[in-house]
Amino acid sequence: MLGAAVLVVVLPPTVSATRLNDSRVTERRQRTEDERNRLELR
Repeated sequence: MLGAAVLVVVLPPTVSATRLNDSRVTERRQRTEDERNRLELR
């Protein structure tokens, strides 16, 4: 829920910019999920 709200706020109105940010955001999401998994493993 929070992630989606943040995405809506962070993404700029420009379509090309949103596409660039989308790829970056997905990378960030994967990183955060990896970090969460590491914390859960510990």
